Amino acid sequence: EHRYPSWDALRVLADAAQIVLDAPAHVSIRDAIGNLDPIREAMDRLDRYRQFQPDAFKRRLVNAQLHQQTWAGDDEP
Repeated sequence: EHRYPSWDALRVLADAAQIVLDAPAHVSIRDAIGNLDPIREAMDRLDRYRQFQPDAFKRRLVNAQLHQQTWAGDDEP
């Protein structure tokens, strides 16, 4: 179980963004970055991380149902 995305993948994307920002205006993004494979791999790793994250649990619905519940005797919370 991974609670956080891959820091290595985030670093690859951050480094690529910095390269683009530091590149002269006349240089294309593709020329500045060069090989796009590491960026694609980093994006794939982050996408896999996102896909395997559990959906958020929506407590409001459960809380509303609990507040509507009638409690009696030993069942009282």
